[in-house]
Amino acid sequence: MFAQQAELHSAGLDQSRLVALLEKEDLAVLVATSPESVFYTTGYPTLPSSGNPILYSLRNVFPYSVVIGRGGDRHLVCWGFSLQDVSVDTEEVVAFKDRAEAMRMLGEQVAACATDAGNGSARVGIESSCPYEVVQLLGSLGGVELANADPVLRALRRRKSVREVELLQRSVKVAEGALERVIASLRTGGSRLDAIRLAKSSVLELGGDGVGHVTMSFGQANPEIAIDEPLRDGALAVVDVGAKFAGYTSDCRRYAYVGEKVPAVVLEQHAAMCGVVDEVAEAMRPGVSFAELMRIGRNGFASRGIPLLSRFTHVGHGIGLETEEEWIDDDESRAIEEEMVVAIELYAAAGDYGSVGDEETYVIRPNGPERISLLDRSIRMVAPATERA
Repeated sequence: MFAQQAELHSAGLDQSRLVALLEKEDLAVLVATSPESVFYTTGYPTLPSSGNPILYSLRNVFPYSVVIGRGGDRHLVCWGFSLQDVSVDTEEVVAFKDRAEAMRMLGEQVAACATDAGNGSARVGIESSCPYEVVQLLGSLGGVELANADPVLRALRRRKSVREVELLQRSVKVAEGALERVIASLRTGGSRLDAIRLAKSSVLELGGDGVGHVTMSFGQANPEIAIDEPLRDGALAVVDVGAKFAGYTSDCRRYAYVGEKVPAVVLEQHAAMCGVVDEVAEAMRPGVSFAELMRIGRNGFASRGIPLLSRFTHVGHGIGLETEEEWIDDDESRAIEEEMVVAIELYAAAGDYGSVGDEETYVIRPNGPERISLLDRSIRMVAPATERA
């Protein structure tokens, strides 16, 4: 009897770009420690949405990392037993059996890569989320200067490979399917917690690997916390679902109104926000600065006589392994790049019904954006209790 073999690889890493970015930032070594960065650079399944999320659950017992040399060579430091009958697309696998050995081997790998780089003191890039224990370990090595590796990893992940775009499209499709199921199930008196449970189970039933978020609210209740509130007649329901597919996340939002007719203020503000989202999206062409997109967004509100909400700090965000990888804000130094995947989302107050808006996801092509969120944007109707009776 033979064991089934498996192969792990990154869906998006471009090693030639990695080498160029290491040189640009003058990094002799890069140490990746976050679940997202380890997964991104190697395919080692460290995410909470991985098919078996045990490596994420045991990350404090078996602390994985990836040590990347100046030439782009990747040394995966991981729990040896986890790779039984599994191959991983890296230049080296450094296996450990316990936490103490993991830390020792990490230090040895960084020291070796720093020595190979030569030229005296080596700049070693670490993530801003790097565990304090690792910072202490690396700081104790001779001839090492710690630096911020976030710019390198952010630049790498900003541009998506063809495979990553495919995974994000699948993720959006799953999320939209789950969202449709939730809206179809809404009834007066129904529990928000039940709607959240349905969204989660639907994501898995429709082929997703995990749930990024289920941001829902009935009326003006806090959408960020799961509260067991009932859906009432005359309420505007917010249904926002993020699915995970092979590690890649989506962010989809639509609305439903419980009543015989959607109030005029809700329809007007929703239509206005759809228009502003379209204007910002149309401007998302390679080379356009984030700050310019913010100006277009502000102008869209002003031209329609709509005041900005207090939480207006960005017009959208990059999306990929995380729901919000970087905000599209007032930064003049960053610009839209080809192969980015971006969610544009904008909201306005709608009187006593809370806020309403629109969120759409786009892939940036050479000649502009391609929308990959395909669900109908109209506000759905939920029959009130009196009508059903």
